[in-house]
Amino acid sequence: MKCYILIGGLLLAILSPAYSQNQSEMKEHNKSLVQTFYKEVLGNRNTDIIDSLISENYIQHSPMVKDGREGLREAINLLKQMPEPKEKKSPILFMMAEGEFVWVFLQVDMMGKKLAIMEIFRVEDGKLTEHWDATEEIQESFNREDFRTYPLIEVSGFS
Repeated sequence: MKCYILIGGLLLAILSPAYSQNQSEMKEHNKSLVQTFYKEVLGNRNTDIIDSLISENYIQHSPMVKDGREGLREAINLLKQMPEPKEKKSPILFMMAEGEFVWVFLQVDMMGKKLAIMEIFRVEDGKLTEHWDATEEIQESFNREDFRTYPLIEVSGFS
């Protein structure tokens, strides 16, 4: 019995760094996938790239967008009809990933309003598979740069 525990301990010690590295690489890949989605699909309004980023069975929890790739294409085609922002800068304030999930906090100017948006994406097999969001109008007194100076509390397991 002690032999099995010893072997198990050795395997854990040997494999843990590789597991940790794989987890770290997966988080970075997932964040990169979401950043590409924002830049290419939302920012550049490029619907040609949707198939390479979005799962065929994409689940959209927002009532304003239909499920699937075609639902997303419809939403982007509606976005194309709106005037492009005068200033093209990343709306992303903060992004973090854990496992198959990526959380994104954004500030967006849309139709004369400033919006705070929190989105969650689930990634499976290298593609965006599921999406949730919450949106709230930002009051005039809020300054985007102030957000960056708020102290963040470090929580073990998050990056």
